[in-house]
Amino acid sequence: MKNTAGKFILKNFVKMVLLIFAVSIAAFALMTVSPVDPLQANVGQAALGSMSQEQIAKLEEYWGVGEPPVQRYLAWLKDFLKGDMGVSLLYRQDVAKVIAVKLGNSLFLMIIAWVLSGLIGFALGALAGMNRGKFVDKAVKGYCLLISSTPAFWIAMLLLIIFGVWLKILPIGLSVPIGVEASGVTFLDRVYHAILPAVTLSITGIANIAMHTREKMVDICESDYVVFARARGESLWQIFRNHGFRNVLAPAMTLQFASISEIFGGSVLVEQVFSYPGLGQAAVSAGLGSDMPLLMAITIISALFVFGGNLIANILYGVIDPRIRRGGAAKMTKNTKKGTFMIKKWNRRQRLVLWLVLSLIFLAAVCIGGMFCGDAARETDFARKNIAPCLKYPFGTDWLGRDMFTRTVKGLSISIIIGISAAAFSAVMAFILGVLSATMGKAVDTVITWFIDLVMGIPHMLLLILICVACGRGLKGVILGVALTHWTSLARLIRGEVLQLKEQQYIKMARKLGKSNFYIATKHMVPHLFPQFLVGLILLFPHAILHESSITFLGFGLSNEQPAIGIILSEAMKYLITGKWWLALFPGLMLVLTVVCFYTVGEGIRKLVDPASAHE
Repeated sequence: MKNTAGKFILKNFVKMVLLIFAVSIAAFALMTVSPVDPLQANVGQAALGSMSQEQIAKLEEYWGVGEPPVQRYLAWLKDFLKGDMGVSLLYRQDVAKVIAVKLGNSLFLMIIAWVLSGLIGFALGALAGMNRGKFVDKAVKGYCLLISSTPAFWIAMLLLIIFGVWLKILPIGLSVPIGVEASGVTFLDRVYHAILPAVTLSITGIANIAMHTREKMVDICESDYVVFARARGESLWQIFRNHGFRNVLAPAMTLQFASISEIFGGSVLVEQVFSYPGLGQAAVSAGLGSDMPLLMAITIISALFVFGGNLIANILYGVIDPRIRRGGAAKMTKNTKKGTFMIKKWNRRQRLVLWLVLSLIFLAAVCIGGMFCGDAARETDFARKNIAPCLKYPFGTDWLGRDMFTRTVKGLSISIIIGISAAAFSAVMAFILGVLSATMGKAVDTVITWFIDLVMGIPHMLLLILICVACGRGLKGVILGVALTHWTSLARLIRGEVLQLKEQQYIKMARKLGKSNFYIATKHMVPHLFPQFLVGLILLFPHAILHESSITFLGFGLSNEQPAIGIILSEAMKYLITGKWWLALFPGLMLVLTVVCFYTVGEGIRKLVDPASAHE
């Protein structure tokens, strides 16, 4: 038994080391192919024009321009293995020193958020599971749906408006008080400045833990031993204490360790909103400034944390309860996207169709509205600048006198178009790789699953930044970035479905009857997989929209001339402390509503194509 556990741990550790090596190659390759000139990006075209050739040559040597990529990577790898991470081109000091300071700030923030999200998520999930179908359960599911539909940076902006601008009880940003020397900063000062960022990260991390814990608790409450306990007259608290807690704790702990990637990805956005000098903000600066040594080091370190968390999770999965590994993830996809509102006099299918139609009408209205308000969204009028919401301007106006309602509608239509394009590309990629993984033998399956682990091992936002940098930012970078980072979960789902289909009796009978693989695929597999593919495609839309707005908010997406939601909210950041709250509130609310509508459409279509799920 000990031998088996040891082999399992060793196998996962070796896999982690190989994946880290692959991450370094992938990150270096993405930064190398970037069309962005680091000299022009950091020095400026005008400054370069006034320099001599000798000065430009020195700058090119400093930024590593013109060196062969393979030579540069091998030199970097040799130094990195010796503990030398290089010199940051932006901060002009050793990367190790920059990382030490930034990582210390981020760890302080992320540990607080990690612990809080785990405890609160576990409590909410257990409470919802023990009260299945009751108001508490519906409230928790509704909260999880809402949080899953809301970008982390907008939650941060909302909390900043409430507690920093309106109530003025918490600082608006930074990790320490302004003007205070490092020696004068106390632990309480750090905690005080970390409250808002930590609460934001905690809120965004609760949903995943809560819904998984709920599902496990529902299974426990439906078990024979709990039914027997109820018959003996045990209360809900007694059932949870005697039967539920110990059975739910193990899977919750494994999920908590696996959530490190989400916490880190969220910290990139949250730190940007609060100007918190952590690793996430440093990653954004390094990406925008083409600081390869710093961004490489941040990528490797973040991947180490993610893979380390996944390693612990895998060990707990394999050692404590292998059954969790087979069933936990699928249930989240199925249940986190349920609506909670009820129209009592209608049956479930009627309510389903109603929500589906209303969601489609809203999305269609946004797209059509965006087509007709392109010019109005850019029209400036200084005579009407900074007008608060009113009947004439329901979303108010900005500092240039632009109508925020038309800008929001136009921005949402752009996000929807980008989301559809990226999601379609990602879904097709997931379908092809999932089918190939399940049908082309063990070697192909190993390569594809290993590639899935590689993509999932890099924090989502960090990988998006790397791809956008490689594409030179802009529209192409956003679409490719979102498309190339959202296919993994659907690919795993398709792979699992194909593996199950291969074991079905009618498939085996068709093979014995001499039917070709092409015939079996087109006549038996594709019709069965199409509903899963369609639902997976639609449910990719909201994720694509959220990440498009997030990466644009950070400055890696669309240009400032485009009235995209990310740009609108990024510009609004400059005016929040002046009391212009409407610049961030209404565009964010409309973004959340759009994402919720996509979730509703996806869930509705899933239930329509699968009648067995109509009574869930």
